[in-house]
Amino acid sequence: MAATVTDDDEGEGTGHALGPTVLVAFHPDPRFLGARRRLRADETLLLGRDEAPFGRGSLADHRISSRHCEVRLAHGEVFVRDHASRNGTRLHGAALPAEAAVTWIPGQVLTLGPVALLLEEAPLDWSRSTLEGLIGGHPALAPLLDAVDRVAPLEGTVLVTGETGTGKELVAQALHTRSGRPGPFLAVNCGTLDAALLGSELFGHERGAFSGADRARRGLVEEATAGTLLLDEIGDASPALQTALLRVLQEREIRPVGANRVVPVGTRFVAATHRDLSAMVAAGTFRADLLARLAQWELRVPPLRERRSDIAPIALEVARRTAGRAVGLHPRFAQELLLRDWPANVRELAAVVMRAVVEAQGADPIPSPLTSGDPPPPTVAAEATQAPAPRPTADQMRERITALGGNVRAYARELGVGRSTLYRWLEAAGVAPDELRR
Repeated sequence: MAATVTDDDEGEGTGHALGPTVLVAFHPDPRFLGARRRLRADETLLLGRDEAPFGRGSLADHRISSRHCEVRLAHGEVFVRDHASRNGTRLHGAALPAEAAVTWIPGQVLTLGPVALLLEEAPLDWSRSTLEGLIGGHPALAPLLDAVDRVAPLEGTVLVTGETGTGKELVAQALHTRSGRPGPFLAVNCGTLDAALLGSELFGHERGAFSGADRARRGLVEEATAGTLLLDEIGDASPALQTALLRVLQEREIRPVGANRVVPVGTRFVAATHRDLSAMVAAGTFRADLLARLAQWELRVPPLRERRSDIAPIALEVARRTAGRAVGLHPRFAQELLLRDWPANVRELAAVVMRAVVEAQGADPIPSPLTSGDPPPPTVAAEATQAPAPRPTADQMRERITALGGNVRAYARELGVGRSTLYRWLEAAGVAPDELRR
């Protein structure tokens, strides 16, 4: 089921304005997966078996009480209150005390019965369009999607950054596909290039250039002419490889090993890494001039923990491919997946789901393979609060944002509030974060 907004959005401002949105992160019925409800100021949203906030029958389950809990947006904060439900309500793994209002922070998982909900800061026109092969459509992907469309037709070099397993190669492939370049998309792992064969692998060689070179060979750079060459794991490149790549990017030509001719380069280069190249430059392990050449545009792929609403769609697709048919996830298994931080991101998630499908031996829905020896899911302290947390003063916000180098997102996390909430506080206090950035 395509994600739908189930409330009346008239009068809520522009489509791109961020606002608190409740999203169905998991539902036993896949038709409701991704359905969402935008919260309005001072509105009380009832969640229960007798309510239908995400479409008719969306919460019609015997494990959900008729008036299970409520969600309310007030004073720029979102509060959730359990109505003494029979099976209780859990916020990011912790049981809520009955009849006590608890702050719900964006990115946290709220579970009632078999249904898991997420609070997100999302635009009204939030669409689930995504890149080729990249499953999901969380708002955190929007800047990446826009950047790919803008940068793809250009000629410059692109640096794709992100944690391991986030899908950096898929982004590189999308850049190539959307560029319209007629040549091939090729990839090389910079960390595995043997120093002795470096020149031959990248630039090719002439016949007789060295022992065993019984025929001429084109290197990867020339093979990718009119196409794209992905320099994967560029942070693991040896000093020799860094020097060789810098010359290619500067001169836009190569010389095959053993040749006395040069070959012009018409290849588009995309580099990818999970490492902090700026920190490596400061440590003297990566060339500053090469980084400047590589990062004409830099695209960041957000980690899975920043887009939890994509976890269930990814898990279901992996399960389908592994089982060879559409299968469901047991609610407990789905909720365990949603609560994990996934340090290895999609790669780690896929491994867990594939293991679950194999161990299920045809069972549907798929039960959890996670054992008691696995790390427990993250929890939050469910402290009752009848009023919003004290708002920092203008001087306090100005001082802390300055100390964080203007990083509003980091300060919002410290305060435990959404970024849009913090921006509202800053505007009300007359604080301009752009002026505080170093």
